[in-house]
Amino acid sequence: MAQNPRVGVAALILRNDGHQLTLLMGCRKESHGASEFLPVANQSQYFLPLTRKAQDTWAPPGGHLEHGESYFACAERETLEETGLRVHAKKLVAVTNDLIPVLEIVKHYVTLYVLCEPEDPVAEPEIKEPNKCGGWNFVELSHVRACTSHGQSTGTRGPALAIFPPILNLLDNYPELEKTLQEETCKAVPVTLMA
Repeated sequence: MAQNPRVGVAALILRNDGHQLTLLMGCRKESHGASEFLPVANQSQYFLPLTRKAQDTWAPPGGHLEHGESYFACAERETLEETGLRVHAKKLVAVTNDLIPVLEIVKHYVTLYVLCEPEDPVAEPEIKEPNKCGGWNFVELSHVRACTSHGQSTGTRGPALAIFPPILNLLDNYPELEKTLQEETCKAVPVTLMA
């Protein structure tokens, strides 16, 4: 019996340190986020599990869209539940079609990427679900982009990251992602209206 795809929502929370855009990413434990994957036939949306032991993968806050919930509300809820940060969802910036093998099955997700703005731009994320996340860091987008076909970052500043497969698809399918996010982040600057 075929199963319908599930909808995942990822909250893209950015900081600009003046030189580089950084993206909030957490180290996923368990679930379908914690395994190793190998792209097949140059089509990054298709992955086969490797035989080595599963490892944690890095991804932005996010989760499943609940029945009747908007994807903006989902991004805000998942971010609060996972990081303690209150954010305002601003714009849907990307969509990926993801096939993720887990044990003997392949999970099918459509992942929506929502640009979010923190209520407090200097607030730090907390580990609210320690059984699901090993920690949160703001990672340079150029570092995330430097992933190889195996999802490991190479040759850039920062530690090696095993990247969650939908994020690899995002980077493959949206080569101008950094430019788009930089433009959207500039638009998000609050404007004070004079009375």
